[in-house]
Amino acid sequence: MTVSRKNNDVAAGLMFVAFGALGLYFARDYPVGSALRMGAGYVPNGLSWLMIILGGGIAAKGFLAGGDKLTLWAWRPLFIITASILAFSFLIESAGLAIATLVLVIAGAYAGDEFRWKEQAIVGIVLAVGSVLLFAKGLGLPLKILPGA
Repeated sequence: MTVSRKNNDVAAGLMFVAFGALGLYFARDYPVGSALRMGAGYVPNGLSWLMIILGGGIAAKGFLAGGDKLTLWAWRPLFIITASILAFSFLIESAGLAIATLVLVIAGAYAGDEFRWKEQAIVGIVLAVGSVLLFAKGLGLPLKILPGA
């Protein structure tokens, strides 16, 4: 049995390491502070280092143990999920949190192979109501909930 060094685990691990390094790069000018007085860079730096460590572990496991051979990426889901996140960011101020969340969930689910309108509408509505209750009501964040509201 030969172990393939070019496998999905190695690629995914290296991708996590790259995203973690980008996070460190973009947060380099933010003050980190301490655990008692967290600065703006505390969480981004911590999460970036966590991504680097986890990515390194995943890549090492894939390199040492092998895994499924590296295949082509599924570009359609990548573009649809990215587009749904961008749509959320553009809609949250004009259409409100509820509509933006509903669009995010339904558009993001469309990237999968088993999309069902009824199920996604139910999940979208539940998540939209939950996000309004959590962020707007529970945390008191000054977010527009619906258009005109």
